[in-house]
Amino acid sequence: MRSLFLPLAPLIPCLLAPLLAQETGPTKELFMAHCAACHGEKGDGEGTTTLERPARSFLEGGFSYGNTPEAILRTLSYGIPGTPMPAFDVALTEGQRKLLAQYVISLGPPGTIVDPAQTELIVTDVAQLARGLLPPISPTTEKQPRGLLIGLPSGTTFEYRTDDVRLLGIRSGRFADRKDWTGRGGTALEPLGRLIDLFGSGKPKAPWRMATIGSKEAAKELGAAMRTSFTRDTVGGIGYELIDEGRPAGMVMETVSHVRTPAGSGWRRTFTIMSDTPDKVLRFDGLDVIKPSDLVDAREVDLRKALDGHTDRLYGTQHWVVRKNPNGYEVTVIRSLDFLNQGGAVPGPRGDVGFWIYPSSRNVTVDITRLTCLTWDDTTQTAIIEEHSK
Repeated sequence: MRSLFLPLAPLIPCLLAPLLAQETGPTKELFMAHCAACHGEKGDGEGTTTLERPARSFLEGGFSYGNTPEAILRTLSYGIPGTPMPAFDVALTEGQRKLLAQYVISLGPPGTIVDPAQTELIVTDVAQLARGLLPPISPTTEKQPRGLLIGLPSGTTFEYRTDDVRLLGIRSGRFADRKDWTGRGGTALEPLGRLIDLFGSGKPKAPWRMATIGSKEAAKELGAAMRTSFTRDTVGGIGYELIDEGRPAGMVMETVSHVRTPAGSGWRRTFTIMSDTPDKVLRFDGLDVIKPSDLVDAREVDLRKALDGHTDRLYGTQHWVVRKNPNGYEVTVIRSLDFLNQGGAVPGPRGDVGFWIYPSSRNVTVDITRLTCLTWDDTTQTAIIEEHSK
């Protein structure tokens, strides 16, 4: 039987001839201007920018989403969440990104264009859901019989367990492989992306708590019951009911999406909380608490002041928590889409990436965004402010 895989090396001249007539042409200039600082002038990963983790060497191949022009174009357009690799969809036109994708392929070794096996689930231009048995997300955890993956076109995957509705982790790269299409009681799924965020070491606690106003008792954990999951264009999400000792305590619609800015790329979780508990305060702390020793910055930002009043949004502040990690700076932004003076979400104390919702609020929308940025300076902060004032 003839192989369906075609050698890549003989195809490169045909693919590149109309685009790369000479290495010193416009494409090489694009590479030097936007890529060489990290990846080196030769694409060998030896750039002038100091990184704690070396940039990828294009000479070795092995790209995050595959070695096809489409896969590399996706990386250039969306960036790679959890790394300093930014998105270039604003800085470069689609034509320029296609030129760069072809040029980067030409730097790699001869090989094959890999045609994924028929069992691999591939996300194209629309978000995709996959349900089934998930393998342990970390060495200290167990399999999840009721797993859910939400894959976005950016290559970002959100990994949930749905029995009590908890986000286990976030991945970047290829989506998933379904090993067994005929299994019952939990079809085996294998997430293929690299883990960029792991919550609670893979055993996250209940993310929602409730406290009674005026009571000295500690806030108690709420249960959660899955009600729906959905995709809409390039985003996905879930809906679940909050449970207080068997009684309904509210409804949450959570939408997940990809975020790209000139400063860095990442992910966003947008929560719409519908609750009618007049004497209760809801608390979300489903991510992580940052140790004070790890903090680089933590502050509230007045958007109206930062934008010289040029915003017609009702909300006025956002809360930033910044810490250093091996890939650069991890920036978490909490933003309420409601006017705080009329009730809404209030961020927790320094280093805490959760928020409170007070009883005066019945329908509140809050989003949590996490970006990885190469630097933490005025330019980065301005890009974040502009992204969150849209």
